[in-house]
Amino acid sequence: MVCTGRSSRTRALRSDYDRAETIEETADLVTRLGGTGLARPVDHLDPGQVRDLAGWIRDRFGRIDVLVNDIWGAELRAVAALAADPGRARWNQQSVSSGWLAREYGFTDLDGTAPDIWRYIVQVREPGRDASLDDYR
Repeated sequence: MVCTGRSSRTRALRSDYDRAETIEETADLVTRLGGTGLARPVDHLDPGQVRDLAGWIRDRFGRIDVLVNDIWGAELRAVAALAADPGRARWNQQSVSSGWLAREYGFTDLDGTAPDIWRYIVQVREPGRDASLDDYR
């Protein structure tokens, strides 16, 4: 798994979210979970850096199997489960959330609940309705 972004031990740039974790820490976590984590510092707002990343991926791997946008540590379990799944090709050409993958692979949050944030966003936040977050766990 190639972990990219601005929050890196090797560069002074920070993410828009000012994340505390670095791409190197995320790559280390991928490796600890049994995968192969590689960190590549990239400012995704810089087209030249994105082009360079795409060329590096093409040269090294030939293609991208799965692209996960805007991941953070708590979502990494979903991506790690996906990466370890020998049948992961069934997800090709789909856009899925970490919550969807959590349901598919049967894991929960640290408190034992199974949050469904995307359903909450679509059914409650976007239309401006009132609802308890507990109804989406």
